Amino acid sequence: MSQELPTDLAMRVEQLHDEMRAAGKLRRQSTLAIYGAGGLPSGSQISQARYMLSWLCWFKYNKTLAQLLRERGTGNLKAIKQYHRLMFEFDKWQYGHTDPNKLKFKTNIDHFDLMVFGLDLGLSTLTPDELADCFDALCPCGKEHDPENLTKLRKRVDKAFPIA
Repeated sequence: MSQELPTDLAMRVEQLHDEMRAAGKLRRQSTLAIYGAGGLPSGSQISQARYMLSWLCWFKYNKTLAQLLRERGTGNLKAIKQYHRLMFEFDKWQYGHTDPNKLKFKTNIDHFDLMVFGLDLGLSTLTPDELADCFDALCPCGKEHDPENLTKLRKRVDKAFPIA
């Protein structure tokens, strides 16, 4: 089950976040593309449909909707098939035939979200064991986290969303 983040680790994460914000090294804009809000000005609103289509695309194919559309536009057959499968999943959701909370993806959504937004809070500087302790304290899954698996996830997320 979740436990409280150790005070020294929580203070370190907060300090690192302040330093990164001051240095302008936050990856927030690039990660917003996952949710259909990439490149929009602060305070913008998007529709629930745009959010869901973008969210499904990312977790189904690990690419943004814009990226999939670009690939499809070049005539890439794989992207064309992915687009049609995505639209089928989207239509199932739109007409009440799918509960997105029950969909299974390769990536654990809770772990992914914690990692993506946590990197801007200093997770990138934690040792593997500190990273596992942090996830043990914050993750809603309530399971013990493997330092090696989290290190691999951190590398994948860091590669997908480099600091601008």
